[in-house]
Amino acid sequence: MWFKDDCSYTDFIATVSIDYERLYKDGGWRYGQTYFNLLWRKERILAEQIRGTELDPFYLDEISHEHHLKLEEKWNQHNDNGRSRQNNC
Repeated sequence: MWFKDDCSYTDFIATVSIDYERLYKDGGWRYGQTYFNLLWRKERILAEQIRGTELDPFYLDEISHEHHLKLEEKWNQHNDNGRSRQNNC
């Protein structure tokens, strides 16, 4: 999966969900595993910041709304302090 340089967290999540359903679910990947691996491709520095912390979704089958809110906050802090993004991933 290739990403545009400038995309919102919402667009990123849409890409993760589509890829998970289309490519990874049948291969035995967890949703959190798909999320983290795509995050590592898109925002490697952010992925390394959350790796092994309570925000790391790698071993999760599902990501709760509260978890998404925390991850989105980190995304926004990492990407120009939450500057509004108009482009899709």
